[in-house]
Amino acid sequence: MKAYVFDPLWPSLITDKHKEKLSSAGLIINLTTEMAPLTQNKELFLDTEDKILGINPDYVEWSLPSEKFNKINGLKAILTQSTSYGWIDTQCATDNGTAVVNTRNFSTDAVADWAILMMLNVARKVPLLIKNKFPLNYGSDFETYQGMNLKGKKAGIIGLGNIGNAIAEQCAGLGMEVSYWNRSEKNAPFNKVADLDKLIKESDVIFPTLADTEDTKNIITDEHLKSMQERSMLISIVHKSYNHELALQLASSNKIWGYGFEDEPQSFDTHEGNVWAAPAYGWCTDGSLRQSMDQFVDLLCSAAQGEYKNKVN
Repeated sequence: MKAYVFDPLWPSLITDKHKEKLSSAGLIINLTTEMAPLTQNKELFLDTEDKILGINPDYVEWSLPSEKFNKINGLKAILTQSTSYGWIDTQCATDNGTAVVNTRNFSTDAVADWAILMMLNVARKVPLLIKNKFPLNYGSDFETYQGMNLKGKKAGIIGLGNIGNAIAEQCAGLGMEVSYWNRSEKNAPFNKVADLDKLIKESDVIFPTLADTEDTKNIITDEHLKSMQERSMLISIVHKSYNHELALQLASSNKIWGYGFEDEPQSFDTHEGNVWAAPAYGWCTDGSLRQSMDQFVDLLCSAAQGEYKNKVN
């Protein structure tokens, strides 16, 4: 079977072991590394035999609507090199009998590290130091840039999935008191809080770690955000579960201690107050990339045999 792979990073991550595995599975890889619309690969649309489509989501700018793939003949599966799959029209894929398969848990530790990094920076008011070009007049600025100790502070995790659990473990390692709210039962060594209102009101650092889906959209209400303590932080690796603009307003007006989140590139200096707005780069580490490719190759080989691991539709 042929697999059409669109991935700028493939040449730097693929190993001889990977190539042997793909060959043993009977896969012929048609690789495209230069960024261009899918439609420019004419062979993809002219080929009438069964095939697999493997995509790095950056290649399609995290958008794969039906019109980009519903005219591909014999498309058995779409494999994405990401955990997120909301950018793919899964309903169209289902209607066409095409499996959608995602890559899971390859960047759990890296994203947890990133969240902790954001918390540490916001706690020590590093965003203000950077934006003000590190003034530090020790005679007058020590109160302005005075940081916050984290040991003994209360961390509230909203959504104890793989990443939420990894963040909780790291917070516990820093000596923080960890509580969590989750929609389903979890067997975890942390304090479960059944009332989301209570968790948000009482936590010093709030981590929304719910998956970005329609079910979780705005699960954290404006009232929740407004109930945060003045010395509390919002540290987020998600984008849809709360009102981002309100969070920015609360941070810029000093209604909360600070806000850390992932934003578009080159936007760090555009937000007022103790706001850490770094690019969405938390997943990008050497270990994550290796694990991603290992799993992606396994998924390609399984799909070639008609087995769709991690199928989401």
